[in-house]
Amino acid sequence: MRFFILLLILVSCVSDPSKQSRNAYLLEEEDNTLSEVIEDITILLDLYPINGEIDKEKLSYELQRPRQFFSSGSNNEIRLHKLGQIRWLYVESLPSSVWPILNQYIENENDLSIGISDPDEGVIETEIFNRKDKEVKYRFKVEHGIRQASTELFFTELVKQENDWAILDNDNSEADDFLRKLLDYFSSATVSQGTSLVALNLNQGRKSEVINTDDGKSYIKLSIGFARTWAALNRALKEAAISIKDLNREEGYVLINYGLPEEEGILARLRKSEPKEYKIIVRSSSEDLTQIMLDSEEWNDELESLLSEINQSLS
Repeated sequence: MRFFILLLILVSCVSDPSKQSRNAYLLEEEDNTLSEVIEDITILLDLYPINGEIDKEKLSYELQRPRQFFSSGSNNEIRLHKLGQIRWLYVESLPSSVWPILNQYIENENDLSIGISDPDEGVIETEIFNRKDKEVKYRFKVEHGIRQASTELFFTELVKQENDWAILDNDNSEADDFLRKLLDYFSSATVSQGTSLVALNLNQGRKSEVINTDDGKSYIKLSIGFARTWAALNRALKEAAISIKDLNREEGYVLINYGLPEEEGILARLRKSEPKEYKIIVRSSSEDLTQIMLDSEEWNDELESLLSEINQSLS
């Protein structure tokens, strides 16, 4: 018995002759590594080019600050906003998800039906209906919001006047009541689930962007008017728990007290350094283009942190 076990062990230790010959063959082969150096590097395609020149002594390159995007909300918040004659719903969901829910609501609403539906422009108009002996129709405009992955749903009530359509003034309008019912419908609907393929292009229209200047500073560019920017800034400061010391809408500035967070995560707003006074400037370049800037000659981490908090809280 011991003899057979010893024989089995010896047979298992013997190497395969075919493997030995193959290893020898590989050792005899010449090195096939690339031996020629390409002299003309212009024929190479650089998919990730570096702008500027590299410091050959230090072998280093200073990269530009990456673009900062606005954070998206995480609690599916829905709000009703008013600004003069403008009424709109703020929904923390992509426009392509809001679009089918709006269509469904209009189709299910009594006395309403869809007359025009243009997902490329984000416009829906109802069929004309009579109310108090007047011809009336509703117009909806779905746009991407200021904050990433959010939607602004604008509502306009139009009345027929001779051969044209005019916006119905607030005294005779039922816009507030209608929008409250629409808000309740969106609150009960699952806006985070489902999307419309025909309305995917509406997800691309961001209204905000952080611009980095050549002198190392940053500012926020918004594709909305001054009035909306001013209101959004005030909401953002309250949401970020930043203390407002003084503000002047006519001159377009806000004085605040701000301290740099000393902790990360949920404790960031609870533990901050000694607050300092900063001046936020709001400037309008055109009717639909506004900038939010920090009035400072030098740029540091505290200013960058302040702009980031405002940036993430705008809605």
